Parts: sequence; structure tokens; C-alpha cells
Amino acid sequence: MLNRYIDFELTFQPNNGGQIFFQAESETDGNRSGYLAASFPDDALRTLITQLRADELDEDGVTALGRQLFAALFLVDEVRGLFYRTQGAQNEGVGIRLKLRTAPDDTVVSAVPWEYLYDPDRESPFVLQDISVVRYPQAAAKIPNLETKLPLRVLLTAAQPTDLPDALVDRELDAVLASLRERGLGVSQIEVIEERHLTRSRLQGLLRQRFHVWHFAGHGGFSRDNKNGVLFFEDKAGQRDAVSAPELRVLLANSGVRLIVLDACESGSAMMAPFRSIGPALTASSVPAVVAMQFKVPEESTTAFAGEFYAALAEGHPIDACVTEGRKAVMGATGLRRPDWGIPVVYTRAPDGVLFKLPETRGQGAGGGININAPGANIGGNFEVNQGNVNVGGITGASPAATGLPNNSTFEREELEQLMKLKKRRLHQFKIQQATYGINADPSIIIQIEDLEREIQQMERDLATMQ
Repeated sequence: MLNRYIDFELTFQPNNGGQIFFQAESETDGNRSGYLAASFPDDALRTLITQLRADELDEDGVTALGRQLFAALFLVDEVRGLFYRTQGAQNEGVGIRLKLRTAPDDTVVSAVPWEYLYDPDRESPFVLQDISVVRYPQAAAKIPNLETKLPLRVLLTAAQPTDLPDALVDRELDAVLASLRERGLGVSQIEVIEERHLTRSRLQGLLRQRFHVWHFAGHGGFSRDNKNGVLFFEDKAGQRDAVSAPELRVLLANSGVRLIVLDACESGSAMMAPFRSIGPALTASSVPAVVAMQFKVPEESTTAFAGEFYAALAEGHPIDACVTEGRKAVMGATGLRRPDWGIPVVYTRAPDGVLFKLPETRGQGAGGGININAPGANIGGNFEVNQGNVNVGGITGASPAATGLPNNSTFEREELEQLMKLKKRRLHQFKIQQATYGINADPSIIIQIEDLEREIQQMERDLATMQ
């Protein structure tokens, strides 16, 4: 399993004269400039994407799609060489986070299913090996304070409107509960609240109780005028109530939710203006990470993904690795012959994938438990877990890995110094970008500078403590 990632960031500019320019920046090896061809996406690629969305591609078709995406993204030799050098810097247990930063008004790059990128040299899809593909929408919203008090609170919800086909959500929520019960979390307590018939007012009331994770299973789609993505909740009569992306953005603003998992068709789609799509809209409301589905996904695939995703989260792996494990579980359920493993999309604005920072618990004894508050659930009750010093899915607890503080089994001093060196290099590159663009610099660049400065200061304090 991967426990750390090297960032390879692609920042796309708005379409300019028929070409889309971007800057490729490697955390380990500097930056280069590239562009997408004027014809991107060309007719052949458009046809493959259309067939993918219609579930008409077999394994060979998905491979052809991934190869064309690779050729388009790494058209410029210098960018391709930078990517290969970044791969060469990987050590055991280290992956690459391919971070796609798109302009707020972009409707071209963000609509492409980059999750199907295929490495022709390794003969494998990116997202099924050691490369995480994440969407990083450019927005002025600042990531909230990640300090978290126990218990870690998870809100499991579903909606099953009577005027829509049965979404078969019960098995998915049961799989999530089973994963939490079987693996346990390495923190003193986790509280799970469940609501299987979610209404708009019920969500509003629950969010006032402050949850760290919100999981929704049900139906998604588009508004009648096709201008907004929607999730379908239930109304008082049990029928559909379409809640739009802008409305969800208002509901989630300042809610304290750090991770949202949406098992709803089209919830990850960016076929329209990004912040009118569900996933990007929620990241713009200061939610650090959203895992959503970019088009329709079969029930057996969503159940497999959710179960293994939360299992990996409970075992202490970063959010990128958790999504990869979920993809592999989908592949195990449906095989590579179907494209289901590429349907989940990760939107994040957390610079290093860390979503939670839990208080120190060193010196405490084993114990604690998980409390499932799930009226009507098929799996419930209280059960005990062992408390350990671990980093839970980007949830930094007793193990101070996210802040860089080493212990005997994780970071050595030399590794921490090397990581700080890389952070300083990235900070220097962002400051160059800020100086280049001046007052027109993207707000996210300033946010990145502030985050990196804070991380470097923490690392310096940790090194002084070690001495």
C-alpha cells in the first residue's frame, strides 16, 4: 500500500486561440509547459468518450481511450520527460498524485474522463497502479482548520424516492458498516449516524450536529434545464426532491464536513460549468475532498467500492490509496472488461491529501470503540476496536506522519529533511508564479503558498524537537 505521494501538478489555462496551454510541475524535478492540441478532443476521442458514457466499450476500447488520453496529455516531449523523471524518483510505498487544476469556467478539460489514462510503457491504467488522478478545481475558498476532536463522526445516508427505480442502497450501507465493524479504526472512538430516507430538512438538521464524513447513496442527475447537477432526496411524500449543486453548496458551507462520498450517478460529472456540477461545487464550499461518480455505475460495483474504500480508510491509508483500493475491488467484481473501476472521481483541495488531524493520544492504553447509531440498520450495535498510533486515511492521529514528526517505525530524520527540501522547492515555484501573474494570480496559488509555509514551519519545529 502507498502511504505518501509525490505531486505532479497540471494547471490548465482557459482556451486561447483554439489551444489549451498548461504548466506541468513536478514536486521533485521542476516544471515545464505544454498544451493540448487545437483539435482536442478530436473526433476519434469524442466517439470513445461517448461510447464510454453509454457503457458500450469493452476492455480493448477502454485501453484505446486511455492511450489516446495519454498521447494528448503528454504530447510535448518535455512534459512527458518530466513525468518519467518523476516516476524515477519514486521509492517503495510512494505514489504519484496527478493533480489536474482547471480554470473555474472550463467545460472542456474538466469534462474528460482522465481517470482512464493508460500508461503504454507499463501496459496498465494509471489509477490501478501507483498513480492517483485527482481533480483540483481552482477556487478562492480556503480549506478549513483540519484539527479534529474525537469522536470521528460519520453520517451514512441514502434516499429511495418511490417515483424512481430502486437504488438498492441497503446493501451498500450495510457493506460500509460491515467494513467499519470488521477492521475498526485506530482512534479511541468513531460514531456513525445513519439515515436511510434522507430529506432536505433532515440533512440540514443533521449537519448542525457537525460530521466529519458524509456518505450519500441514491440517485443523481441533472436539473430539468440541464444547467445544474442534482441529487435526488425524498420529500415528505417519499417522492423525489431534486437538490441542485448550488443548493448543496449552501447547505454544506461551514458545515465542518471534511470528506463526502457520493454514490449517485452523474454526481462527479463535469459536463457543464464546473461549479454547477456536484463534485466541484462541494469542494468550492470548503469541503476538502469529494469522491463522486462521473456517470452511471452498477450496484455491484458501488457496493464493492464502498466496502473496500472504508476498509482501507479504517486501516490508516491516505485518501488516494483508499480510492485505489476501492477501484481494485470494483475490478475484482466486474473485471477489466467493464470500465466501472474508472467511474469514481476524486475532487480535492487539500494540498497533501490530509483531511483530518486528530489530537495526540500517545501514552494512552488500548481500548475505545465504535458506536453505530443506526436505527433500522441491518448491522448495528457497539463493538470494540484496538487503539493504535496510526494515520487514518489522511486522518492524522497519534502517528504524526502528516506533520512530519517521526517515530521509530515511520519517518527518519533524513527523510523528514528531504521532504522539507521538496516543500521549500514547491514554495519557491509558487512564489515565482505569484510574481509572474501579479494581481491576476489565481487565489489558489496564494492559498498554496500559505499552506506550504505553515507545513514547513511545522517541520522545522519537529526537527528541533528531535534534536
